[in-house]
Amino acid sequence: MRHFFDGQEGECLFTFPFSSVSDTFRHNQEIEPLYKKIENSTDDRSTAIISAIIVEYLIDKLLDNYLPAYNDHNKKHKKDSFWYKQELLFSSNLIPSHITDCIQLIGVIRNKFAHNLEIDSFKKIGKDLNQQMRHCISKVPIYNRKSPTDSKKLFKQIQFVAITGLSVYYINIKILNEYIHSHKCLEQPLLLNEQENKILLEYIGKFGRTIKLDGGGKVTVFNEKDYQKFRIKKFHI
Repeated sequence: MRHFFDGQEGECLFTFPFSSVSDTFRHNQEIEPLYKKIENSTDDRSTAIISAIIVEYLIDKLLDNYLPAYNDHNKKHKKDSFWYKQELLFSSNLIPSHITDCIQLIGVIRNKFAHNLEIDSFKKIGKDLNQQMRHCISKVPIYNRKSPTDSKKLFKQIQFVAITGLSVYYINIKILNEYIHSHKCLEQPLLLNEQENKILLEYIGKFGRTIKLDGGGKVTVFNEKDYQKFRIKKFHI
């Protein structure tokens, strides 16, 4: 059975969160005070804006672990908008789409509250956004049953998927970052490259043709299609 944060196989780099007892403990320690900030908000406008601020903070944290120069680049080029950060996350295709859909929707709802004085409660955000929230929730494993009709309850579900989803997948990104910056990730590609070079030299030695150039030099040529057949046999694939 798929859980809240599991994606469809093949849709993104990570389709389920890695976890351990220590990771879960650290996650709970970090996520609890973030949710308390939301709980302490006094009205719907504050809830929406604080939720977006927390989502942006978690996107920053995740991308900073994935892209080593992320923070320096943002400061240098002043790329600090919520839209820019979420687009960078989405284009990286690291985490399931039902989480990124909730992230995007929080940004849209935040803008509704931030740029319209008449909108001061979730009841006033409009039918279109309510429909979008229900659609997002319908894509979440386990949540894909009948969603609540109350706008604020819908937003709380969207908020949970976005905030907790970013938090649990941070562990995956951290492990990926550590692996990329270790020598282990280069061992297999280097070995394959070495084997490829040996096979190519063997093929050229057997089937390559040397052509003399007008300038006095020479070059070895070979048939690419025949080489690929030769290569496949050598690699046993």
